[in-house]
Amino acid sequence: MHQDIQELLHGNIIVKYAKINCLNGSLIECGSMFTFIAALIEKKSDSTDQLIISTRVFNDKFSHNQDLDKQQSRILTMIS
Repeated sequence: MHQDIQELLHGNIIVKYAKINCLNGSLIECGSMFTFIAALIEKKSDSTDQLIISTRVFNDKFSHNQDLDKQQSRILTMIS
């Protein structure tokens, strides 16, 4: 279910195109950058498991696993 993540930089917002494993909601790790805040989640019409995630990246704010887990739960709530 993994694929490369494409990034488009718009000001300070990085738009990532990433596959999500819908069974456990785990996001693909992009190098060492596994920090994200969902700004926009939009289903793509051509694939049910492909989502467009528009993220604002912070260096250290969400560097702890607990914070990442909370953010993942928030994203999953928005998806469902």
